[in-house]
Amino acid sequence: MFEIPAVDDPRVVVEISVSVKGRRPLILRLPRFDYIDEPVYDAMMIELEAIDAAVKDDETKLPPRKQSRQITLATIKPFVSDKDYAICETLALGQLEAISKYWQEQSGIPLGEYMASKQSSTASTEAPSSTTSTSADTTVATWDAA
Repeated sequence: MFEIPAVDDPRVVVEISVSVKGRRPLILRLPRFDYIDEPVYDAMMIELEAIDAAVKDDETKLPPRKQSRQITLATIKPFVSDKDYAICETLALGQLEAISKYWQEQSGIPLGEYMASKQSSTASTEAPSSTTSTSADTTVATWDAA
């Protein structure tokens, strides 16, 4: 039997452990890009378009470093609590970039590519084969922050 996982199925959730100075690690549970709900996706697009407009605005030109931080934070925000988001805002750029890179790798497609093709393409965003396995076939992954 062919099974299509639900959006909250662990097989389509990317789990990331982030070391945070002075506290226990923050565990982010982010959906693969192709499993982001449409209303959430639309809200993210509005936020990213605002960041893009700030980059192009000559009067308030947003430096690339700030742009990178804001883009990653805007994509994470819908999937974390306010408390966890406040912690994410304190993360170093390198940590945010590592989160973004891992999330993209585990999603199978870069978020920019997903966003660019989402409205106009019917290209396959086929998941890695482990997402089509039954729960009995899937080994439980452990996450080591080390």
